[in-house]
Amino acid sequence: MKSKHVSAPDTAESVGLRTVSLVLLGLTLAAAAVYFPYRLFTFNPAALPLSILVYAAELFGLIGMGLHIFMTSRLVTRKAPPPLDDVTVDLFVTTYHAPPHLGRG
Repeated sequence: MKSKHVSAPDTAESVGLRTVSLVLLGLTLAAAAVYFPYRLFTFNPAALPLSILVYAAELFGLIGMGLHIFMTSRLVTRKAPPPLDDVTVDLFVTTYHAPPHLGRG
């Protein structure tokens, strides 16, 4: 049987962020722009290494959030291509403790 090459244009569509998501993104970035510079002046001198570690963890969370927003800002929705008319499929269903003669076509 000769295989057919099936091209499926129009099966993917790129979807951007909705308005609500863009507003929340703007608010988050504005809050981060205010919070992180302020946080630089709130270190505890008695526990400076721990304060730096907590600040680094907060920056790590900000970077993680930025990467998440970057990766999900343009989602792709996919549609299944229409089924082919002249294609058949062989189906082999196995069962537990089936008699051996069932496995021999």
